[in-house]
Order: sequence, then C-alpha cells, then structure tokens
Amino acid sequence: MFMLFITNINKNIWIDVQIFAEKNKMIQILIYVNEDKQAEDLLVHLLKQQLIAKGTLDKNNRAFFMMDGKVKEEIRTVVTVQTRATLFSTIEQQVLEFLGQSVPIYSLPITQANSEFANFIRFNTLTKL
Repeated sequence: MFMLFITNINKNIWIDVQIFAEKNKMIQILIYVNEDKQAEDLLVHLLKQQLIAKGTLDKNNRAFFMMDGKVKEEIRTVVTVQTRATLFSTIEQQVLEFLGQSVPIYSLPITQANSEFANFIRFNTLTKL
C-alpha cells in the first residue's frame, strides 16, 4: 500500500502523487486460450504493443468444473502476463480482437515486488495510450 502524509502543501501536489501511485500499480493477468499457437501469437502481439512487460505460457492446463450435474474437464493454455493496472482494459480489448472471441481473463494485483522486477514492468510497458 502506498501512503504519504503531506501537511500544508498545495492540493495539486497531492493529486500528482495520487496519479503517480495509480499509474505505477502493477498486475498479473491470466488469459485462458484454447489453442497453443494462438496463445503464443497473442503473447508476442501484446509484447510488441508494449502492453505487457513479460509473459509465460502454461500449456495443457487442466481445469475441472461442474456443469449439468456432471464433472467436466477443460484443457487450455494459460497466458500469464505482468503489466500496469491501467492497461487492463486495453489488453482485454486486444485479446478479444486478436482471438475473435471472448475468453476467461482476470487480473491479480502485484502488491509486493523487488525493485528490479517492479522497474522492469514500469520501464517496459506504455505509460499512456
């Protein structure tokens, strides 16, 4: 959590600090893709767009769930990426456009990271769209 205590200082400085903190929040996004080649192509596409700093592919991810009273199994490739929180909506739209279909996608906050990793994400992703 980012906390800063300021007394007797201009409100504009406080707003600037809040904007800086928001732009620097990091997340990890998980995207579930049906085909390995699509997953790899998507990962490369997001890297080239500078929407993500890093990504990994986990092939043959087995998921089990209940449907119609029966246990079902699904095998997908999971694309896991690290980026800025402010880029989630853009990434979500890019995934939809790239794959041509909606797939499960969600994010988790990165609440702690060593400075090298945090800087790697910040310096390798877009700051504005």
